[in-house]
Amino acid sequence: MSTSIANLWNTEYSKDAARKIASISGLYCGPAVVGWIAAVWNHHNGRPYDYMARLRDKHLFPDGPRDFTGKSDLPEFQNSLKSILLRETHNELTFDSDTYRRYGELHGKLEEYDMPIVIRMKAKHFTNGLHYVTLYKSEKKERDWKEDQIQFYWQDNGFYGNDGGNPGLHQTDWRNVGQHIFFWGAKQVRKTLVGVIADIQDHN
Repeated sequence: MSTSIANLWNTEYSKDAARKIASISGLYCGPAVVGWIAAVWNHHNGRPYDYMARLRDKHLFPDGPRDFTGKSDLPEFQNSLKSILLRETHNELTFDSDTYRRYGELHGKLEEYDMPIVIRMKAKHFTNGLHYVTLYKSEKKERDWKEDQIQFYWQDNGFYGNDGGNPGLHQTDWRNVGQHIFFWGAKQVRKTLVGVIADIQDHN
């Protein structure tokens, strides 16, 4: 079995932040995933960041649907996830331009870049529309004469229930790699040039 992990987002600090974020009543999924990514990143870089107060601020994180990138002309849509991720991480984190859908791709990219992946999916109920989650860990079982299987670990606003008593984290069932895709796509979080420089300075 192989395991892929975005290591910064698999710590006790990150799991506690996920729990606290899920406790915010009525928080939309987009702000929840960006707030979590930013909370962990800013903590890693030694920056004070009151993610709970910021996420409760409807001027910073207004309710409403939002796209991954760009600015939507659709009514009621809010700033994109990319724009608020850049804002909340001092322009150090953004999304890669590529979109991934296959389970095996997500497993590989998570390990390759050691950064989380934000997945956009259909919510459990049609009336809930689309839902964002942050993939931070996956496990893959390679099986002889059968399809490989993958199990995902992700963070969200508590919509999918809890993992080990943490309402902000979710562990999926095992799924066959070839039979499923995320139709609405997933984006890899990556460091901007500003983020790369900040990370180098942090380690010197």
